[in-house]
Amino acid sequence: MSNSVQKKLFSDKSQILHSTTPQLINLFMPGMQCLEILINNEDWIRFSQWAKLLKESGGEKEALDLKKLEWLWKSITSEPNIRKLLGSRIISLDDEWKKLEPVECVPSDSRFGIFFKNFNRYGTPVLSLPTDLKPNAEAVIHDPLYMQPGKARRLECRDVATTLEIYPDKLGPRNVEAANLKVNIEDIEIKKGCIYVAVESLNHAYTKASLRLEPQRRSHGGRAYDHVALKIDNRYKPLETIRKEHEKQLWDILIKK
Repeated sequence: MSNSVQKKLFSDKSQILHSTTPQLINLFMPGMQCLEILINNEDWIRFSQWAKLLKESGGEKEALDLKKLEWLWKSITSEPNIRKLLGSRIISLDDEWKKLEPVECVPSDSRFGIFFKNFNRYGTPVLSLPTDLKPNAEAVIHDPLYMQPGKARRLECRDVATTLEIYPDKLGPRNVEAANLKVNIEDIEIKKGCIYVAVESLNHAYTKASLRLEPQRRSHGGRAYDHVALKIDNRYKPLETIRKEHEKQLWDILIKK
């Protein structure tokens, strides 16, 4: 990039900083300097590269968390002059996120509890559930649980072969239970008062458990992240907590924290 283009790009810094606090001004200048380095050395401008440069520059910038980095990146790259000159070269955060590889989050043969009561009722954020809380049903995955980048820069669970375990108060014959659960009869096994149901995912397991044990509900759908938790010893770790941990790890790896 020529010196004249660089000069034009960074000539209006004062306008960008005009309405910001002194603390944010200290972040804008090094953020722009790191962007300028990428402009001169890369064909495509990515958040991960920019964030890595900013954190490597030392000082108080080492303490920047992801939210502050995202806010600073958005503020700088949405500035009219920068957007006009570099719009086609800037890779959006969403596009960069979606190109990441799925990550293994939970090993195979792990056991999950299914809870009909939304975890938000126990406070937010929920790191672990009360020790005396009992699940309404359980599920065991037969392969590792992977999560893949989805919308709004969130990870989403991929399908995984799962067995749902339900202990109903009243147990019917196999064909009746298959009809109650709306599954094929070959997908059901009954042993010692427990219904074992082959399902396609943790979300599928929650839906089928609700269908069988909450017949009065008008809708049996919902977010598995709010109702499913990994069993670790005698405690349960919400699926949403696992998701957030791996989202942070992904970005930490990208910017080599």
